[in-house]
Formats: sequence, C-alpha cells, structure tokens
Amino acid sequence: MFPLPKEDIMGQLVLATELAQARIHRAQALMQEQKIDFMLLPVSPELEWLVGYQTHALERLTVLVVRQNGFPDLVVPELEVVTLQVPAELFRIHQWSQGQDPFKMTVELAVGYEEPADDGFYNIAVGRKMPSMHLLPLQKLLQKSDWQDTEKILSPMRRTKDAGEIADLREIARVVDLTIAEIQAGKIPLLGRTERAVADDVTKSMLRNGHASVTFCIVATGSNSADPHHEPDDTVIERGHVVLFDIGGRSKKGYSSDITRCVTIGEPKLGVPTTYNFLRTAQELAFKAAKPGVRACDVDAAARNSLAEVKLEQFFVHSTGHGIGLDEHEDPFVNKINQAPLLVGDAFSIEPGVYFAGSYGLRLEDIVIMTEDGAVRLNNTCRDLIELDQ
Repeated sequence: MFPLPKEDIMGQLVLATELAQARIHRAQALMQEQKIDFMLLPVSPELEWLVGYQTHALERLTVLVVRQNGFPDLVVPELEVVTLQVPAELFRIHQWSQGQDPFKMTVELAVGYEEPADDGFYNIAVGRKMPSMHLLPLQKLLQKSDWQDTEKILSPMRRTKDAGEIADLREIARVVDLTIAEIQAGKIPLLGRTERAVADDVTKSMLRNGHASVTFCIVATGSNSADPHHEPDDTVIERGHVVLFDIGGRSKKGYSSDITRCVTIGEPKLGVPTTYNFLRTAQELAFKAAKPGVRACDVDAAARNSLAEVKLEQFFVHSTGHGIGLDEHEDPFVNKINQAPLLVGDAFSIEPGVYFAGSYGLRLEDIVIMTEDGAVRLNNTCRDLIELDQ
C-alpha cells in the first residue's frame, strides 16, 4: 500500500464520560443476558467506541477488562500512562512495567473480583482484533474456558449510529468530497504522471482538507483499474485511460470516509461510457432499494440484477457494500448472503463495480445513512464519468 502518514496519537480519550458510561452499562447488560463472564478488548475500534480510548496498537499488551458489573480495568504499559487522564468514574488504570507479567495481571483482574468459577471455567468474549501474540498467552492461563468474539455484544451496539456519530460521518464525508471535487476539476494533474505521484498529491489534499489521517488511497489507471484493491505504483497515466480513485481516511474522532469516483483522460475507449451508465443505474437502483426493514441481500440483488440485465453481472466480483464507522468495514455487510434487515441508523457504502481483466475497471461508491424514510447519501460530489484534459 502507498505509504501514508499515521495519526500522532498517544493515549487520549475522545468520548464524553457520560456517553462512555452508558455504552459500558449497555454492554454489561448484554453480557449478563448472554452469560459472558468478562470481555477483553485490545487496542481497536471496539475499545475506542466503547470508552473513547484512542491510541496506537503496540507489541506491548493493552487490554480493557470488562466484567458483568462494576468498573472496567485497563491494563496498560507504563510508558502509555504518562499522557493518559481518565475520569475516576469511567475505568481504573493498572500500569505494568518491564519485568511484570501483564497477562497474569489481566487474568487476575478478570477473575479476582468474582467468586471462582467451577473448575476454572469462564465464558469469555475477546475483541475481534486481539493479536495472537496476546491472545495465546491469555488462553494458556485460562485453558478450560470458552472463548468467543465480541460480535454478539458490541457489533449490534456499534452498528446503529447515534446522532453524534452520524454528524461525524457526515462531516468526514463532506471533507473527502472536497478532494474528489479537486480531482474532478482538474486541480490535481494526472496525464503523464505515475499513480504513485498522483496518490501523493491526493493524500496531501485529504489532509489539507480536514482528514486527521489517510487510511488508503487507491489510484488505478488503465488495466490497473480492473484490480479492485490495486496499490498505486509507477504506472504512467496515459490519454484514453480510465483512472479510478478509491480514497478514505479518518476524522480526529476516528470516523471513516470512503468514496470511489472514476475519470478519463481525454476521450475514453469505445464502450466505457455505456458501461459506466449501466453501473450508475445499478448504484441508483440499490440506493432506492435501501429502506428500513429491507434485507441487506435484497439491496445487493438490486444492483446485481441490474447488471445481469445487461450481461455484466459476471464482472461484478465483490459485494455491493459494507458498514462504516470507526472501522472502514463493519456491520452491516450488503452482500448476497446477509439476510438481516437494514435498520435506522445503519451507515454503509453502496459501491457496485465492474472489472475487465487486462482492460479497465469502473466503480461508483457513496456512503449512506439509513433514516426512517430510506437511505440518504453523505457523499454528494458529481457521479458522472468526467473527461479531463490532463
């Protein structure tokens, strides 16, 4: 992936205490319902969403221990505590230094406040992004326990965005639109330059316009645009090429942007505009199909069936969309198999694409938020296949 700047984050809280408390209590209630004894969350969007703790993931263990009742406990390396200030009513901090065993400390905090389980058996939910270098030592200390991920606890909570989250997503969508508008206006030169050089300028634009960091910046020209996850390289952009831009980053509060637009340099090859119009129709039909209670798979089918009618379904090789929030990809997933109904407060992408190996690819992506009246687009830059001179 093209080298991108990283956020300068070291142990800060980005969530109001009252909101974090409410989220903790909701999670604990779900743990009680599901008979989960405790939950272990590493540095991750899950941890950030629950208590607002924003920091870098390191090889040193940082983990939040959440039990069914009471205050959570944060096990954190000594060097991270210097800048971390936590309200006393939110969670307790337990720092560890070189020579101490943070895994033993974590287990003692998890089980020490409760009566020992029969035969040392516990039901444990572990964060979905817990690295194996941390998970395996914990499992060794709790060998008789049942381990599961946090999907049934945190995913439903994180999926439905509250008013504050919607405002953050709307703002970061506005910010990424500014960069796309610059590209579409020809303010970032393309012709005769490498994808890598253009990606560098796009990244600078995203940061200048208000992103705290850039997560990805796909610039794919010519046949490279037929690779949905192409990484910018030294391919030179030529006249007649399709250039696909799929870019995204994070706000200061951690919320993600994600948008895809395509342009051409001069007149495109025969068939490209017609194919793009079919793609745009497919996206619009999926957008109109997205309403509360409609199954995610039915929104996917709206785009897929539209492309099937013009013999393009076989070139649509991914799902129609994914949820977005603190994670670039989270629930709900808009694909062939997800039969769950869409809910008010869902935020997700609608991004059908078609890819012709060795020739070109096209994709059109917007982030939408689900309201009681249906989906509302957060991205509002032009959706035409714009022809640029340079």
